[in-house]
Amino acid sequence: MAAGYGGAVTIIATLLLGWRMLRAGQHARLDPRKSMRILYVGAAWRFMLAVALFAFGIGYFRLDPPAMIVGFVLAQLAYLFVGLGTQRASD
Repeated sequence: MAAGYGGAVTIIATLLLGWRMLRAGQHARLDPRKSMRILYVGAAWRFMLAVALFAFGIGYFRLDPPAMIVGFVLAQLAYLFVGLGTQRASD
């Protein structure tokens, strides 16, 4: 359960990242500085969201912290390898 929760934290944080990237892309041509601010603020929000979700999982659900971290890291690695695979496929 805890590892699944950690993986869900990754998915939620990645959805936030995708939304912020879409917003930044919409502003990139008109105002590149605003686009960069959107990305930086999004990175800060993503970090705070992950910390808050971990704290919620530990405090409210009483989940095992090491198992949550393992699930989080494995999901992050899965995104990394998928990204590398799609980059090679497009080359």
